[in-house]
Amino acid sequence: MKKIFLLLFTIFCLLNINSVKAELIYTCDDLAPNYKPGTTIKVDLKNRIIKLSEPTVGQEYYNIETIYGHLIISSEVKNIPGITEDELKEIKMAIKTEIRIVTKVNAVGITWQLIEGGSGVLYDYFKDKFDKGEKKQNINTKCKFKNLYSQSEFESLAATLGLALD
Repeated sequence: MKKIFLLLFTIFCLLNINSVKAELIYTCDDLAPNYKPGTTIKVDLKNRIIKLSEPTVGQEYYNIETIYGHLIISSEVKNIPGITEDELKEIKMAIKTEIRIVTKVNAVGITWQLIEGGSGVLYDYFKDKFDKGEKKQNINTKCKFKNLYSQSEFESLAATLGLALD
């Protein structure tokens, strides 16, 4: 009987290893003027993706470039549903976006930086918005963290994913 239980438990554990949802969720109300209040940032640690969802506007996806201790940094935008690859390429030629999350204090920083030597309609659009103060190049704020894990579960998950926590 013990052997059957042990076998069933082992099978259950193996089947559920890949279904672990290593996700951190932040709700941000102070990313204005670039994003609306209630914007949600989901950090998928397992797949190394950051999903930024702005209410009534849409989503943006970023690859996670670096995880160091409690700091998570994105690379440039990976995908924005509803736009073509050519439009995404045009955005990347005008502006670079970086998301920084400090998990220890629930701080989020977003930088929109014009590409040096950039040109084109979108470059001019963002430059004009920055010059008029309608968009900011740097936003730093604290966000509400939805804790899906106990501290020990998070530390265990971080160790499984190879994340260094100090």
